[in-house]
Amino acid sequence: MHKFKYRIQAGIDNYGDPTLGFDVETKGMFIHDPTTDETEMEPVDPLEYYGIPPEDIAELERLRKLVHDAVQDGINAACLTVQDAIGQTDGGVAGLYWTGRESDRFTAQMFEYVALEFLFNERD
Repeated sequence: MHKFKYRIQAGIDNYGDPTLGFDVETKGMFIHDPTTDETEMEPVDPLEYYGIPPEDIAELERLRKLVHDAVQDGINAACLTVQDAIGQTDGGVAGLYWTGRESDRFTAQMFEYVALEFLFNERD
């Protein structure tokens, strides 16, 4: 398991979407885009400004993508199982239901789970 310099935390980005970021104690805030300052208006060097090494940023991006892909795979598998069981051949209702906030809630829960795994791993 990758050892991050700062604690991984689940949170919400500026667009209201669930995400993973860094809990940067020295700045006292949740950083989901380490390439910008706290206002998210000025570009910064993440290593200089926050002390976040490039490999941590790359691993965070990999985890975000992994969670998004896993959520979509899980939703698709669950919906297909139900559709097959009831004889539904069209995925239109599932597509409508799982677009937007319903999918975001599941994604947020998965990000919280990932952050918890890293938190418990810190004790090892």
